[in-house]
Amino acid sequence: MRTLEWRICIVLLSGLLAACAPAKVASPETAAASASSPPLVCQTDAQCTLKNVGNCCGESLACVHVDQPVDAAAEKRRCEAEGLSSVCGQRDIAGCRCDAGQCVESATANTDLD
Repeated sequence: MRTLEWRICIVLLSGLLAACAPAKVASPETAAASASSPPLVCQTDAQCTLKNVGNCCGESLACVHVDQPVDAAAEKRRCEAEGLSSVCGQRDIAGCRCDAGQCVESATANTDLD
């Protein structure tokens, strides 16, 4: 009888441990790098703007070309389909500018999202 009880305990414990296995986690950089279209080249600061490009954390703001197509909802669906998730903080981006043909942040301040 004791042997059966131990076997049941081991099976139950194994199931609990499997349920606690960590999910795949994606970094914001990995998610942003998977964007479907290459970045458009800028020539002036006016061509750069702040858009929600999305990532596995949810909303992710980035400096991109005003005509750059972004689809935050599609990025969210991709993360869900691949079982990716993440907990992330986000920087406050003060503005965007064009630097050597790329839209970049002109200034940032870290935001603590505790």
